[in-house]
Amino acid sequence: MTEVAKKILVIEDDRETAALIAEELADRGFAVQVAYDGREGFAAILKTMPDLVLSDISMPVMTGFEVLERLTAVAPGSATCRSSSSPP
Repeated sequence: MTEVAKKILVIEDDRETAALIAEELADRGFAVQVAYDGREGFAAILKTMPDLVLSDISMPVMTGFEVLERLTAVAPGSATCRSSSSPP
């Protein structure tokens, strides 16, 4: 039986950072998609339904918090927010 790779969407406006994150996740066996701003990321969420979204907060066009707000508006209870600066 073939195991399907978990899909992760990385939303990051810094292309170098996005590439580094995507490469690391792909090396660990995840199927990775990258979006370079919040609007592009939100569209990708609706289109691909990833298992996990890793998003920058401060981005042009639409912030990470705005992506979260829009996602919870269309699919209540589907998203939780975890900041890298939050304690575990």
